Order: sequence, then structure tokens, then C-alpha cells
Amino acid sequence: MCLGGDDASEALRVLITGGSGAIGAYLVDELLANHIEPVIVDRQAPCERHRMLPFVQCDLTSLEHTICTVRGCDAVIHLAAIPNPSMAPADRLFSNNVPATFNVLEAVRRNGIRRIVYGGSESCTGFGIHSVELQPLYLPIDEAHPCWPHEAYGASKLLGEVLVENYARAYGLEAISLRYTWVWLPRDHEVVKRLGRSRPPPGAPPPPPPPPVEAREPAVTILLRWSISQVKNVLKIFILLY
Repeated sequence: MCLGGDDASEALRVLITGGSGAIGAYLVDELLANHIEPVIVDRQAPCERHRMLPFVQCDLTSLEHTICTVRGCDAVIHLAAIPNPSMAPADRLFSNNVPATFNVLEAVRRNGIRRIVYGGSESCTGFGIHSVELQPLYLPIDEAHPCWPHEAYGASKLLGEVLVENYARAYGLEAISLRYTWVWLPRDHEVVKRLGRSRPPPGAPPPPPPPPVEAREPAVTILLRWSISQVKNVLKIFILLY
């Protein structure tokens, strides 16, 4: 599949922020399998199998550095973020994720890049990570349902969606925001099994099975959605696996 157009010989150079991460590493594999040149951008070095690929160590909270890093690429897939509220204090998580997304979008705009994919999260709805019980207005929850995040991670991902949508509308970008549920790796298999075996309190209904998404699935989803020839200015895909 050539995502650059009808000419299969036309090679794309696609930059992946967070390319050393859980989804990013699988996405690099998918791009290579589809004869697309990946450029890995991350604070951490890529995994061993990707050590020979183009890699830029970049702090995306620096606009100047981000502008220089994305220069010369045909498209950007923005996955970089602090992905879990347990990994950093709320203020540091928020002050990393939101400026990084703004800087990536601004770098894309200034470099004349037309396509961007944003790796979001279903936590932006407020129903993924929550400290209070929220009642949805209707079921199933879709992308039209109001979002009520009330913690740093979900709020940062929602603001990322808003920025992507506004930049797409204002500057004519082709943009896709993808909301992932819990993404897991092979090392998480035992955790998923334990959750499946957990017992509810006496008299309570059994919990639904956990909705994990294997890390390769978002990578394939990005490629499939991106290969649509007539992409609207903003296409939000809300993956519901319940």
C-alpha cells in the first residue's frame, strides 16, 4: 500500500513522535512492511531492531527544536506523550503533553506538511480515568458525546484533539484523531488474565471483560484510515471494544 498517492514508486517519509514507545515501535514495523520510510522521534533510543533507522532525539516541548526536527518529512504521526497519570505528577504530565501537541502542529504548519495523525485516548471522554461516577447522556458513547475529563491525562488528550481539529479547519490540514482504549503489550498478558479472574462483591453483577487493544492494532488502524483517498479535514475514529 502506497499512502502517498497512485504512484507506488513514490516513497513517503513519515515522522513518528513517540516512535520508540509501545504503539510507535509497532507502527514503525507496519510502515516498513508497506515500504514507507519512518523517522523515529523520541527522548528514548529506539528498540534494537530499529537501531539502524533514522532517529532524532527531540524534546517536543521546545518549538524551535520541533520545527527543525519535522522539516523534510511528508507527514507526521504524533504519538509522543506521557501515557499514564501514574508516571508523572499531574502538573508535569499536563505541561508536557499539551505544549508538545501544539508544537508539533505548529511545526507541521510552518513546514507546509499537509497530513497529521494524532494518537489520542478514550480517557478524554472522562469515562476512562475517573475519580467520580459519571452517567453518560446515552449509550453507546460515541464521538458526539460531550467529553468530561477531570484529571490531567484525559484533559491533555482532549485539548490535543481540539488543537488538531482547529488547525485542520484553519490551515486545511488532513488530520485524523484516534481514541485508543487500553493498549497492552505481551508483557501485560498476566495482568489481563488477573483482571478476567477477579471476582465481584457478593450479589454484584459480573464485570464486563477488560477491553485491551493489542499494540499492533492501533498501528494497523493508522495505516488503514490513512490510506482513505478522500480524507475529510478532520476524521475522528472512536474505537469501542467492549
